[in-house]
Amino acid sequence: MIDMARVGVIGAGRAAAGRCRRIQETGRARVAAVADPAEEATDRLGAECGDQAPVAVYRDYAAMLAEETLDACLVASPPKLQEEHVTAALEAGLHVLCERPMGCSAEGARRLIAKAREQDRVLMAARPRHHEPAFRYMRAQLLQGAVGPVQFIHAIHCQDWLHMTRGTWRHDPELSGGGQLLDAGNCFLECASWAVNSRVASVCARIERFDIPVDVNTALSLTFANGALGSISIAGHAPAWHEDLAVIGGEGALHLRHGVGLIQHDARGAQIAPDLPRYDGCPASAFVQAITGGDAPEPALEWSVHALEVVEAALESAETGRHVEI
Repeated sequence: MIDMARVGVIGAGRAAAGRCRRIQETGRARVAAVADPAEEATDRLGAECGDQAPVAVYRDYAAMLAEETLDACLVASPPKLQEEHVTAALEAGLHVLCERPMGCSAEGARRLIAKAREQDRVLMAARPRHHEPAFRYMRAQLLQGAVGPVQFIHAIHCQDWLHMTRGTWRHDPELSGGGQLLDAGNCFLECASWAVNSRVASVCARIERFDIPVDVNTALSLTFANGALGSISIAGHAPAWHEDLAVIGGEGALHLRHGVGLIQHDARGAQIAPDLPRYDGCPASAFVQAITGGDAPEPALEWSVHALEVVEAALESAETGRHVEI
């Protein structure tokens, strides 16, 4: 078992900075090396992580993997590069924590899962909502049948993605592999399916790109494998960040509302005070616990694969104007 994990980082952007801070806060892992072609970003992240010990800085991730003695790797590169980077880290014998969406295709994600099994290494997708008490409570209640058979799922995710990311790689399909749906929307789709414990069976979608080559707004009409209907909206041209998730069952309902919290109703419409679990974990701490303590990482990677399947089906539907079965 690893006592103090040495972590290498591929990709030194904003997502990596927050994840690295939380890795080091565990006290059982430290960032030992950072690799990114962008000199300023790499130097900045190396300096931020160097309070415990010096951090080696590389422009070439392959050199870092070859020269450093590491136990694990955080892959925080653009989606189009993630499969290459995760594969290289696994083949170097490292455990891997990958930022969303874990590549650009469901098939590519399956290859990564197979590679991790082949190498007998931990591969985990960084999915923050699964570690939030309200989402964990919702999933537990739904698995217990607290709202009866799920009939309808509604969710909306909003942020000013179009303007916040203008001029970055996120608008370049050669690096991003897609737009807001693959970026933040993918994570929300995955968590919604995980919470209700059901795959999406079919998708009908419309998208709006505005003045950039990738999707910004997406409206999805869904049928879930458990028979529930659903609508999920991903709005990347919104004035502020906002999320809502509602699950309606035959014997109750759960509403998770931004700025309000979790609301639960029984079959008669009476409000129930939810007893949220005490939980302060995050993807970084769960990953460190998995590689140093042997805990199984969560969520299961199959949910990440399925989220990519939904994204691919949605883009196909928007292109063809037809329902797409998954």
